[in-house]
Amino acid sequence: MERFKNFIKKHWFWILSILLVVLSILIVLLLSKSKDDDDVNIQVNSIESPYYILGDNFPIELNDQKTTFKKNEFVMKVSRSENVLVENFLKRIISEKIEFNIYDEYSYVENGVSISFNPTLSKLIVSRKAGSWFREFSLRTAGDVESFVKEFLDIEVINDVITELEEGDSEYKGYFEVEKSKFGTISLEGYAYKILVDSSGILREMEVLLLQNSDISNIQKAPISPLSELIEINKYPKQIYHKSFSDSLYKKGYPMGMVTLVGFSTTDLKELFLFNSFETPYIYPTYRLSGDGIVKDSEGGKHRSLTEIYICAINPDYLHEREDPPLMIHEEPYTGPKTSYD
Repeated sequence: MERFKNFIKKHWFWILSILLVVLSILIVLLLSKSKDDDDVNIQVNSIESPYYILGDNFPIELNDQKTTFKKNEFVMKVSRSENVLVENFLKRIISEKIEFNIYDEYSYVENGVSISFNPTLSKLIVSRKAGSWFREFSLRTAGDVESFVKEFLDIEVINDVITELEEGDSEYKGYFEVEKSKFGTISLEGYAYKILVDSSGILREMEVLLLQNSDISNIQKAPISPLSELIEINKYPKQIYHKSFSDSLYKKGYPMGMVTLVGFSTTDLKELFLFNSFETPYIYPTYRLSGDGIVKDSEGGKHRSLTEIYICAINPDYLHEREDPPLMIHEEPYTGPKTSYD
């Protein structure tokens, strides 16, 4: 022991130097790995923007909303694949032979149950207005919902929000997860599913994005632009949804699509990974801005609105414009539950 102490005392300088060198090498390797992880598989080919250019630009106030996207984020290609469990689930509901596939539109309304499927949005809607349908499915917790979707639709989900509604109803909303990133669809306000159950835990309505992990491929990364830079680009592509308007517009009787957004103040900002439709079959990193808008009608009158704006977060150098823009309606009406403007 004494010899060891003498050795340390005699050579402490060289021992300390070696330790510092080793530590420095480890730090450099860790930093290099972190950089490589962030830069790997950068998307170099331009992909189509998910949104159209909507007329003239308008001012957007961010109000110090913070963003957390990394310098590079995932972009995922989406394809279609048959899901036998979905067809079996529908047969179980309506007790008859059906011909369902993910490429064709489907609709069924009978005995208080309605089923619809939109192949472009890849969204299935099932609802019960009356009767004793779905009594065998008791959904009382988020875990019950996750297990239900996995068992009958073969889709992995993560429940995010539980909302208690009137008369004891509960609404469950959540996401899919790929590469540790949650994703959903623009047609469900960024979620991948919404499930409404009554006070007994019996399914009343389900809206779900029919995508499985096997439908997602060609996972790459693309450079992200700060939101503050994107909103300064004149006529940058975006999607606008008006959830409601002030009474002054309703009294005029204007169609929702015949107004133009001329100002917007952000009250909430979320960063989402969104599938929009099979017209642009990718999952895009996206900024969703919720807030108070000012819309102008064709006579120049101005009105308030509750509005959501979706902006693709990918660096514009890696996007190209969508072709064949819509001819008339540039700002989409909200298709979810009615929201009043206070």
